[in-house]
Amino acid sequence: MYRSIIASVIQGHGVASGKIEDSPYPLGTIEIQTPHFKNHDLDLSNLFKGTLNLNIEPNTFEMIASEFRFRNVHWADGFPPEDFSFSRYMVLFYDR
Repeated sequence: MYRSIIASVIQGHGVASGKIEDSPYPLGTIEIQTPHFKNHDLDLSNLFKGTLNLNIEPNTFEMIASEFRFRNVHWADGFPPEDFSFSRYMVLFYDR
């Protein structure tokens, strides 16, 4: 199923990619999390290690079903485990 919505790219915090100078994760959180996913047959090593932050207001988004879901991933000491969901999406960029 395809659905189109208008979105604008917004700046993230830079922690996932490791771009922010004072991050406790100099290589980014994605670099640390990726091996946990690979252990469960999701290899993200060839993908960009960052996020695409989109503002879709006034719309909202809820992931109901995902291709991959990992529960209670403990990827960093001092933080509780997290749940992660992954699905493929196509993003088309139009410069206005």
